Amino acid sequence: MLAPHIKKKVDKLWDRFWSAGLTNPLVAVEQITYLLFLKRLEDIDNIRVSRNLPSIYDLTDEEKSKIAEAKEDDRAKLRKQFDASTCRWSYIRQLEKTNPRHLSEVVFPWLRTIDSRLSAQETDAELGGLDKRMADAYFQLDPNKGQVLGDAIDLIDQLFARAGDGSAAQDIMGDTFEYLLSEMATAGKNGQFRTPRHLIRFMVELLDPEPGNKIIDPAAGTGGFLFSAQQYLMRKYSAQDTIRLEWDGTPHRLDGAGTTTREYAEIHNGANFVGLDNDRTMTRIGWMNLILHDIADPQLVQGDSLSKREGKAKLAELLTPESYRFVLANPPFTGTVDTADLEEDSVLFPRIGGGGKKNKDTVTNKSELLFLWLMLDLLDISGRCAVIIPEGVLFGNTDAHKRLRRELLTEHVVEAVISLPGGVFQPYTGVKTSILIFRKETIRKDKQTFTGQAPRTDYVWFYEVNDHCYSNDAKQTERKEQSNDLWDALVKFKAWLNEGRAGSERLEKTYWQPTFQKQRWRQALLRDSADQLTAAGYAFSDQSDTGMWDGQVWGIHELFPELPSDPKAAEEQIKAKVQPALLELNHPRQSRGLISVSPSKGHVHEPPKGGFACPKSVSCS
Repeated sequence: MLAPHIKKKVDKLWDRFWSAGLTNPLVAVEQITYLLFLKRLEDIDNIRVSRNLPSIYDLTDEEKSKIAEAKEDDRAKLRKQFDASTCRWSYIRQLEKTNPRHLSEVVFPWLRTIDSRLSAQETDAELGGLDKRMADAYFQLDPNKGQVLGDAIDLIDQLFARAGDGSAAQDIMGDTFEYLLSEMATAGKNGQFRTPRHLIRFMVELLDPEPGNKIIDPAAGTGGFLFSAQQYLMRKYSAQDTIRLEWDGTPHRLDGAGTTTREYAEIHNGANFVGLDNDRTMTRIGWMNLILHDIADPQLVQGDSLSKREGKAKLAELLTPESYRFVLANPPFTGTVDTADLEEDSVLFPRIGGGGKKNKDTVTNKSELLFLWLMLDLLDISGRCAVIIPEGVLFGNTDAHKRLRRELLTEHVVEAVISLPGGVFQPYTGVKTSILIFRKETIRKDKQTFTGQAPRTDYVWFYEVNDHCYSNDAKQTERKEQSNDLWDALVKFKAWLNEGRAGSERLEKTYWQPTFQKQRWRQALLRDSADQLTAAGYAFSDQSDTGMWDGQVWGIHELFPELPSDPKAAEEQIKAKVQPALLELNHPRQSRGLISVSPSKGHVHEPPKGGFACPKSVSCS
């Protein structure tokens, strides 16, 4: 959750780029992301140097050789040309913040070669997975828009410098990036739209992963499923009495204090969070999103999960069959793919078969069906998947639809089908969707040979979601403190898994909703110091160390101990304290006996010109 004043700064940042001519939301987000990444990059480099790794701002061996081999008169020129210290965020902020040319002609050419500045031993370090992601990174702001760049850099500094250093600043950076992505509503096209984060959190909790479990999203987009899985793990191993959940389930105060050293490392190990997306821009944004959420070397790469893997070593490695414990995804649906480019593995994608001319052709070209077969292939035995599907998958009558359903029900275990409202993906699409949860039970080599035996799926748990965190229309209005079927579904699904039909029947007549404290929350920042609070008329209780508040989300009554936790009671208390002062400011002449207000008729009476006699309706003092 971002405080309102932080959201205003993010909105202003967006508006500045929009007004500068970057009207494509995806381009605007990408350019802002570059600036966020440059700021984060200097922090990452400081960590690397503390581990005795070379600084990415140092001269490379090749650059040192060129300088040494150059004529003496040219050496100074080359040193200046190769001086990457001018690419540090601190340098840009202090000396070049109104100079877009410096970024486009110096910083970004350096950024495009950043891979060459990493040592060969950095395969698991923070930047080990760059893999030429920045090879085509360009700064697109008009060189004449220096003031826009200066304003953007100031806003970014104001956003994050206020939170101090370390995890607090990083939490705010991650939340800010997520809020920025939520503003990208008009960029949804070709299936590339932002899955609502409350649905993602719901799906992650349905699967309940553990540290060290390998998770993949074969249609990752901006990485929402991956960082939400990491966030859930941190929540799972944090002290439950200190965690605070927003009305939509967004968790705060996550410290992972309940983890062992190994578990904590696994939660932040990017090798456990794998994602693929066909769009290079989305992949780059998603990778930087995971970096900003403190996942080291996330494996989010560009690649078509359904395409041929020959000659694509990295793609083939990440899509190794039966190598993941969980699959979480919202893949493109209602689309078609070029079957000529599909992976030719007939075990992965079934063929039509029979004696016709097309017997070796893939059984379908529908993306939603092909992705489901891919997910089955990626899961190891007893691995589980939660995926959003169009309801046509459940009811379609083509041969491909029937074959897929038969395989899911007979060879594997379909655990649940959770129907979502038709408007849950507005304003992108009104397609009716469901969440499908299944568990892999048959190994790959035995696929399609499971005949003449009883289906592995005995029962399927069904749930229909009508109410959730937002309205089911294009406005997506927040539904705070109202009925939320997702909370009820979580409890009942877990009872179904643990107790079977008995557990489901036990809770059938109850509607479970969590009891949320109706507190108002805000993000505390370093500069919200004790003297500021004292100046506002509130004591800072016994807390003298304001650093403890950095970046954490607290109740207003915790920051201001004199206020009650109930928002309405707090509002009335503030009104009672502030109202007299506001009346004094708004009607100074009235309070001094200079005017008379008639409550019944609303007339204002001026005193006579001959003197300042007190009107009868106002008492002079």
